[in-house]
Formats: sequence, structure tokens, C-alpha cells
Amino acid sequence: MKKQWYFIPRCALICILFFLLVPQAHAQRTLQYGAKGGLNFATLFGDTYSNLGFRTGLAVGVWAETKWKTDKTLRAELYYSQEGARNGNYDFSSFSTVIYDQKLIYNYINLPVLVKFHLQGIEGLNLQAGLQLGVRLAAKENRRIKSGTPAPSDNSAGTRLFNQRIKLIYPSLTVGAGYPIADKLTGDVRFYYSPFDNVKKNAGDSEGTFPLIMQLTVSYQLGEVEK
Repeated sequence: MKKQWYFIPRCALICILFFLLVPQAHAQRTLQYGAKGGLNFATLFGDTYSNLGFRTGLAVGVWAETKWKTDKTLRAELYYSQEGARNGNYDFSSFSTVIYDQKLIYNYINLPVLVKFHLQGIEGLNLQAGLQLGVRLAAKENRRIKSGTPAPSDNSAGTRLFNQRIKLIYPSLTVGAGYPIADKLTGDVRFYYSPFDNVKKNAGDSEGTFPLIMQLTVSYQLGEVEK
């Protein structure tokens, strides 16, 4: 655990330095900043969980952006993200006849750093690609009985905390696109995928469990400063 916490500031520092120092080599020194908010549609697939549906959650935070080259800008964000997965017809048939409404609730603080490519042919449209570092805040499972009778050995409905199972940190890749909706208002759609297992091997994961998220957000520019 100490090694993981020691890893967080190093990664954050590298991302911040990259974002702040690289643009200094160019003439454009304007830094724009603002807030963002929207929805995540998140799920998990792999060894520990299979055939899960999407959980809808919030994505709320702040961002800063500066021009890198004529057709490229760099953007960094810090936001709260509700992720996980959902299964509305989960049947633990090996030990019970009950069917649950199961919701996996994983909440993160995320730090993405992206490059935005502004297309010349379509004014305002940009394509995005980058990396994201996620830090787990909480991980739990909620079960609600839909039908059937639980076996005596099953704790059935309720909340189970899974902080000990879900890794504290997970990196992911992101691609997306954005387009201006109105003055200082931009809509973005992104897809986040982590090729790295986010469940600890010693918690029952033998092959790999990977997050997949589609995110729809709106960003509002609050202001800008000359660097």
C-alpha cells in the first residue's frame, strides 16, 4: 500500500510538468480553464465479472487547456468519476435460487492528460487521445433481491465493501471527440479502456478484469490567463 501511495504523486507530477513545460517552447502562452460535467456509462469484463451491463454515473470536475501547435492543444483534467457495472438479472444458481439486481459501485478521482487535434476541414471539431490515471476512492457491491429465496449460507441483499479487492490505482487509455455547442460551451464524447487488471490477483482474479467506459460531458470555459 505504501508503494502505491508513493507512486501517485510521481505520476501526477510527471503529467503536470509535461502539461506546463512543453507549451513554453511555443509562442502561444494562453491558458484556458473551466469546469465539466456529464455522465459515465461504465462496465467491467473479464475473469471476475462477466456478462455485466452498464452502470450510469456522474463525471464532474475541472480542466485546463493550452495551445501546443497550430492545430493541437494540450488538456489536463481533474474530476470525480462514478464507475463500475450493473447486472439486473444475476443468478447465483450454484448455491441459491435467488435473482439479484446487482450494482458494482467504484468511485475514482481521475487525472487525464490529452492531446486535442483540431481538424481543418470541419471547423470546431477536434479528435482527442491520451492517458488517464485513476485513484480509487471507494469500491462496493449492492445487491437487491428481485425474486427467489437465498440459501442459508448467502448473505443475500445488502452492501459489501470491496476496497481490499479493487486496486488503488489504475491507468487507462482514452480516445474521443469534441465539438462546440455554444459560446464557451463544448460537448465531448470519450471512450476509456484500461488494458491493466483492476482487481487484485490475490482476491480471486486469475485472468484479468478490465474497465470500459463511455463518457458524455459538457465543458464550460470559466476564463483564461496569459502565461
